Amino acid sequence: MKLKIDNHYNNIFSWSFVLLIFSSLLAFTLFHADSMVIEVHDNLDSVHVWLSILAQNNLFFSPNDVSVPFLGGISRGYLPSEFQLANIIYFFWEPLTAHYINYFLKLVIGTASFYLLGRYIFGAHSSFKIFGPIVALSFALLPGYENLFIAQASVPLIFYLYLRTINSNSLFLILTPIIYPVLSEFPRYGIFLCGIIFIYTLYLVSQGDQRYKRSFLFLAALIFGYLITDYRVFHTMLISGEETIRATMISPGYDFFKGSLKTFLLGQYHAQSIHLFLIIPTLLISSYFIKNEVSRINSAKLSIESKVLLICLALITIHSLIYGLYGVSSFKSLVGDIIPQLAGFNFSRFMWLNPTLWYLAFAAALLILSRRIHKPIIVGASMLQLFVVLCYPTYSNDIANTIKCRYLTSCNSQPSYREFYSSSLFEEIKSEINYSKEGVLAFGLHPSVLSYNGFYTMDGYHNSYSKSYKNKFRTIITPALEDSNKYREYFDNWGGRAYLFSEQADFKPSKNIKEIIVDIPFDPQAARELGVRYILSLYEFDTSKSKDVKYIAAYSQPEGFYKIFVYKI
Repeated sequence: MKLKIDNHYNNIFSWSFVLLIFSSLLAFTLFHADSMVIEVHDNLDSVHVWLSILAQNNLFFSPNDVSVPFLGGISRGYLPSEFQLANIIYFFWEPLTAHYINYFLKLVIGTASFYLLGRYIFGAHSSFKIFGPIVALSFALLPGYENLFIAQASVPLIFYLYLRTINSNSLFLILTPIIYPVLSEFPRYGIFLCGIIFIYTLYLVSQGDQRYKRSFLFLAALIFGYLITDYRVFHTMLISGEETIRATMISPGYDFFKGSLKTFLLGQYHAQSIHLFLIIPTLLISSYFIKNEVSRINSAKLSIESKVLLICLALITIHSLIYGLYGVSSFKSLVGDIIPQLAGFNFSRFMWLNPTLWYLAFAAALLILSRRIHKPIIVGASMLQLFVVLCYPTYSNDIANTIKCRYLTSCNSQPSYREFYSSSLFEEIKSEINYSKEGVLAFGLHPSVLSYNGFYTMDGYHNSYSKSYKNKFRTIITPALEDSNKYREYFDNWGGRAYLFSEQADFKPSKNIKEIIVDIPFDPQAARELGVRYILSLYEFDTSKSKDVKYIAAYSQPEGFYKIFVYKI
């Protein structure tokens, strides 16, 4: 009885600690608001703006072929679905508020879904109830790609629903995966979740396990749900027949072994685990006890936590090897040749499931150690991992990066949200030049800054737009590509950034812009033919060699982040 009471109070302590962290993060973000340092790469320079543009122009529910005012009028079908929670938030709230709602939904969904999965798998172990909420919050706090915050956080939920479904006769559970894709998306999570479930269904069939019937029904319901929520992706990739830039992306000189090992040890920045510092050492220590356990008993009778740890490590290894293999251009081309419709899918993203596996393995390792080490030490280890995740200033860890840049040091290349978009400055520019939706190019800054502020940008960033537009845009930047091997390979082998490039200047945000005069990095005539009328640049152009580019004025504001030179073609 005393043990049950102790466990009850320990569980209350854990959840109280989780609530305290959550409340502190909420207070911190509300206090800083638009002065937060929010990740630019693959966020403020891309998806955050895509969704903002859809909301500003009331295009969320438009047909696939409707033109959206960036990247020269990209088709609506290339942009995120309105049926997914992470996206539709932007329809109802202004962009920064939507970002914060997305973030805190990720914390709630990630914590709840991981804890549910852990309780289902390790339910017989009272120790999980003590440290499980803390490990669950650590998982939910993992930084990543904003558009996939909720998708990553909800991976444990679909595993939980799947295990519950195949082990019960509930019709309701079989229907739940129809709704689940609202939290996820097919190209970057769904295809891999369906693949794993399909492989396990085949395994059940091979074992004569009758659960394969429920597994198959679950898979069918999940695919049906993705067909509804991600109908734009299926139309664009599989039905429209339009070739995208993904079909021509190559990675010359990629090393399979280095890529696989790096992914295993460090993960990938879009789906981080932050497992190198504490989780891997904990797994190594617990593996010693598993080794002793295997030597004493038949492996079929291993404890559930030992089985989970070994299965998770095996899957992590397989996913890392797939990631390394898919980085090899010849293999990627082979997949596209065999199944052309799948040429745009990046199958290396199996490893985006690894964060869930690392934290399940971590929970299993803590359970193994809890039989041999005092529970306060185990709880302390789980809390330490949480603080590692919170404080490690890595990609997209906005809390840690804001603390670093606001209180510990100056960060010239990490602007606040307000500084990055500088909306009042660009509203002034639009008013001064009487702007009325003419085509615009950016130089020295991300085109997303202009798109966010209502300019019709002919440039932009998207990892899957049409190949035909890439070819058209290349005619504009041919002079710069001819002068730079670096940018020629960058654009021709990838092409996700249709930017104005120059060896004399960079496009990454910085407060320390050199006041230099640069050569015009584009073909003015080709730009005009594509519909460009204005260039907004952080650098002054040498217009002495071209009569087609006319300087208008330079604009800045006191304490502002940018000084913008405006040119007209």
